[in-house]
Amino acid sequence: MDREIKNEILMLVPFAVFFDFIIYFVSVPFAGFTVNMALGLLLGTVVLFVNLYLLGTFSQNAVMRYLAGRGERGAKAHMLSGYFLRYLIIGAAFVLSFRFKSCLSVWGVAIPLFYPKLIYFIKGIFPDFLTFNRKGDKNG
Repeated sequence: MDREIKNEILMLVPFAVFFDFIIYFVSVPFAGFTVNMALGLLLGTVVLFVNLYLLGTFSQNAVMRYLAGRGERGAKAHMLSGYFLRYLIIGAAFVLSFRFKSCLSVWGVAIPLFYPKLIYFIKGIFPDFLTFNRKGDKNG
């Protein structure tokens, strides 16, 4: 795994777990302490990180294809195939959650997919809030 992709995913992990706990405890008054919401959040968070990993990997590979001289069409085709794969995985997670409603909450699967939008929004307003100083990091 590329270092940039790894660092970005590692930056999101604690916040995703934190948001999972918040969403779970906010849902308790409405649905009670249910396992299906917890399992839905778990599946949604796993799908989120798989999606982010694939997005980063396909993006880097598309740039490398373009720089290697395969042209813009090759890079675009590579990104398009990654797009379809990522949304196929998200769709499969939703199909699973609808198929096994007694075990998985559809809302629990859907909500974690919005975590990066929330995290990057907060990071834009408070840039130092989500900044970590790691050894060897250019920014820290």
